[in-house]
Amino acid sequence: LSGDHFFYGNPLASNGKHFRREWFGTACCPANIARLVASLGDYVYGVSDKGLWVNLFVGSTTLVKFSKTDVPIKLETNYPWEGKVKLTVEPKSKAKFGVHVRIPGWAQGEAAPGGLYLFENDSKIPFTLSINGKPAVYTMNKGYAVVDREWKKGDQLELTLPMDVKRIVARPELKQDIDRVALQRGPLVYCVEGADNNGKAWDLILPDNAPFKASFQKDLLEGVVTIQFQAPTVQVGKDGLSVNTEVKTITAIPYYAWCNRGQNPMQVWLPKKIKDVKINN
Repeated sequence: LSGDHFFYGNPLASNGKHFRREWFGTACCPANIARLVASLGDYVYGVSDKGLWVNLFVGSTTLVKFSKTDVPIKLETNYPWEGKVKLTVEPKSKAKFGVHVRIPGWAQGEAAPGGLYLFENDSKIPFTLSINGKPAVYTMNKGYAVVDREWKKGDQLELTLPMDVKRIVARPELKQDIDRVALQRGPLVYCVEGADNNGKAWDLILPDNAPFKASFQKDLLEGVVTIQFQAPTVQVGKDGLSVNTEVKTITAIPYYAWCNRGQNPMQVWLPKKIKDVKINN
């Protein structure tokens, strides 16, 4: 988060030996970040003679033109922490064009393209689209919700995305993830890091029906939504043979933010059952 240390690889589990390095011989990350920031506006919106495409949900303003009519656009959102995206259209005079709003795959029940990963508990909570507070009439086209109408000054198009916590599982061919679950809220995948859990991240079992509590922590990692849940944790007796469990509150953070508080253990794919016990001397 300080902007001067990086990962080159992205491990999905760590025993605490991983850390962000100051530089790599193949240092593509700093240059790519600079290039992304400089060109971000070109990714947020797209435009043609007949329509506006909203690709990314980033608070911003832009100016487009349809049939010689200037149309200022304002996008307001607290995404990815909240699911509401509000687009205000301010044409100088009435103008007819289509607004194409990208609907993320995760909001349509698709964990990832290709079917390798699936939502175990897809809640079927739908996204909603409204215009000036009333349900919008739209069609779906290649992953975009399209609202084609005559727009007037001050019209507001609002998208609400479901922000419930989803459990991700992998196809059985991915043997390393059998009997393991990853957590996702909105577009973000989460992990359990020792910094939030008494220095441990490998001692928990994620129950099948664990309820999740999501809350925004403004003073943590520059402001993130955490996920908390109750889970049995495993303790190995001093004899190295006996195993006991104790239910504790576990905190998960967005995966992108891990390893900003020193070296400590981490896991993305959380076990649903005990398969073996490793004793660290």
